[in-house]
Amino acid sequence: NNVIYYYNISTSNNSLGIYLIQYDQNSSFAKNNLSIATANIFFRNNISSLGTAITIEGSSKNNFTNDTITACAVGCDSGYQDVKLLNSYYIKFLNVNLNKSRIFVDNSSNLALNWFLDVILINKTGKNPLQGAEVIIKNIFGSTIFNGTTDANGKIPTQIITELSMNGSVPFNSADNCVGINNVNLTCFNPYNITANITYTSSRITQILSVDRSKSVNISLG
Repeated sequence: NNVIYYYNISTSNNSLGIYLIQYDQNSSFAKNNLSIATANIFFRNNISSLGTAITIEGSSKNNFTNDTITACAVGCDSGYQDVKLLNSYYIKFLNVNLNKSRIFVDNSSNLALNWFLDVILINKTGKNPLQGAEVIIKNIFGSTIFNGTTDANGKIPTQIITELSMNGSVPFNSADNCVGINNVNLTCFNPYNITANITYTSSRITQILSVDRSKSVNISLG
């Protein structure tokens, strides 16, 4: 159970910045200042490296939240990856900006990409928040992610939405969305259906949304 907050971590040459190996489990990383290789700076979860930015080997149940991985541009290792998983499972990334085409996952590993989603309902005419509107969010498989009502500010609680899971490497070919990619190693939960209605006026709307980044969505109703 590793908890790593507010550390300055430095390595030299093309060595690895974060390397979780066997028996490292249930780790959390947040707001660290990391420097990997020469002159590459990691500031509040901005991660860059000449080698692979994050390598996890023989580890499980690790969560990364609110990080940004900046891809190497000059002097990179030939096999550079943003993320490399080797015999590691239940690895979750939440609101982590990375290049999906630079994720390596071996067939003994799995990874999930998750994002924050805020939904705000406003009156179509006055643009005022709508309290008590029913909101239902379902993924492409019809599973209900949220079913509830908006508060006085027209909002629902911030949702954690799964974009995809990977049980092996997937050729994204620079695509930033999993929609339309057919691969045995990929489960894509996009697009999502957001249905909102006001029972006392019978007003109803359904919006289709691909969640490939954290988003705040305003929906007009009424």
